Amino acid sequence: MITNALLEEQYRVQKQLVEEAGYDIQKYSANLQTMLKNLQQQYGLTLHYGQPAGWTAKFMGRPSEEVKLA
Repeated sequence: MITNALLEEQYRVQKQLVEEAGYDIQKYSANLQTMLKNLQQQYGLTLHYGQPAGWTAKFMGRPSEEVKLA
């Protein structure tokens, strides 16, 4: 695997965040969202999120259900 100092730092931080969340994906996501909100306020950033047109997602555990994201 090709690596460099920037990637090594990314992996280190990701590992730290995962461990802080106790390997719980929901807690990990909530922690990231809180960090992003804090960064937005601190630096006056505006972040925009979106999905590609027509993108759909299936829920895990209920494969028969499909959700259309706007």
